[in-house]
Amino acid sequence: MLNIFILVFFALTSNLPGFSKDISSTIYMGVENKIALHLNGCAAEDINLKINSGSLFKRDDSTYSFIPQVEMEDLKLKLYYKKVLVEVKTVSVKKIPDVAPYFVGEKMGKIKKSDISSLGKLTFNYPKDYPEEMKSVVYSFNVFITDLNGVAIYSGNMRGDSFDGQITTVISKLNKGGRIIINNIIVQNLRSGHQRINNSKELMVEE
Repeated sequence: MLNIFILVFFALTSNLPGFSKDISSTIYMGVENKIALHLNGCAAEDINLKINSGSLFKRDDSTYSFIPQVEMEDLKLKLYYKKVLVEVKTVSVKKIPDVAPYFVGEKMGKIKKSDISSLGKLTFNYPKDYPEEMKSVVYSFNVFITDLNGVAIYSGNMRGDSFDGQITTVISKLNKGGRIIINNIIVQNLRSGHQRINNSKELMVEE
């Protein structure tokens, strides 16, 4: 009860610290999740952040980080000012979702011969709350092309995230039912640099 009176007193007489509006309702296992605060003019030494499971690391006066190791539905972030609880935020901890590669111009794994030149980049469709530092761009990939009968007509490696003119020409000569298989995809991101992913991609050519 005393804490409630103190909190009301703070609210009426001064600004209170709070959580940043940018904090996601979902954080991910095994990666650093940043928790930003608005100090609102309050002294940093009077502010403390606690959680009901795991350990927090203070990066600066208004930023903490947390690397969760287990999934949970209700992780409570508790913000204290002068030892009084002023705000609680509940988030869920989830595994990082597996994201599949896709070409910007494809239609559900299919591409028309007339649209080959506008196939675009090989990229990933990330969930809204996916950590920015884990979002990757394609560095290179292997291309394997077969005709309608499954006979290989091209195999090679591409640097970058899109087809070059040579491969575009090969694909444009395919008949309906030809297949383009993308594998050995190497990506790069801010957190882990270059790495190979297990995902592959297959496109079928339509007239």
